[in-house]
Amino acid sequence: MDDEKARHDLFDTFMHRFNDIEVTHTYTYKDTVEILKKENFDLLCLDHDLGLASDKVPYTCWTEYIENIETQVGSGTKVAEWLAENLNGEFVNVVIHSWNPVGTEKMLTILKDFNVVPYPFGKDLFSFLSHYIPTLRDG
Repeated sequence: MDDEKARHDLFDTFMHRFNDIEVTHTYTYKDTVEILKKENFDLLCLDHDLGLASDKVPYTCWTEYIENIETQVGSGTKVAEWLAENLNGEFVNVVIHSWNPVGTEKMLTILKDFNVVPYPFGKDLFSFLSHYIPTLRDG
């Protein structure tokens, strides 16, 4: 889940290495939850900030930004809350790829019963996933 098409395109490019992996894209909290209600996934990659660019709104700190984004458009935190309330740790593989440190920490706290790895989006994320995805197949 990410609100930026460019990131979805990067995931597609990267995931083509693994011929048998199907990628499902969502851009919003609402779309993500609707798909999670219907389908099971081996790995969920979550961003925190969805659809409210920080450079367009004058926030004084990350906490204020998070409070506003969560009430206006939903966020990765909202998805984390839904997962915790509805899946009780059954969905065990989550990668949080947000650069937002406050949002990431909030999501990690909510998903304490899940197998969660925080990884900011970028080259290191793909390096990590190239080693992590094969372990999902083995386990």
